[in-house]
Amino acid sequence: MSERIWIGQITDPNYDIENPYQPFGMASPYIRREFVLSDVDEGATLTIATLGISLVYINGRLLTDHFMAPEVDENRKRVSSHSYPIAPYLRPGKNVIGIVLGDG
Repeated sequence: MSERIWIGQITDPNYDIENPYQPFGMASPYIRREFVLSDVDEGATLTIATLGISLVYINGRLLTDHFMAPEVDENRKRVSSHSYPIAPYLRPGKNVIGIVLGDG
């Protein structure tokens, strides 16, 4: 499987991507993407970098027990990223990745 970069799109039409200061109490945005694999690369990894915290699901399974990673960070100075091995979560055929974003 070749390395590909995918940038998620917010699925909530009410979310203003240009406004980093969404109103208090606004629901967390969800990103969802379906993709098809002919086979699973045992070295497959997912690297995620967000300006806040996130939960990642692959095929309905929570990717990590690191709840709402990354930890608190100074987003104006740097953006944290985490890489995870994801081969055990993938299967040949249709797969789905879902990401819930939260404030950081």
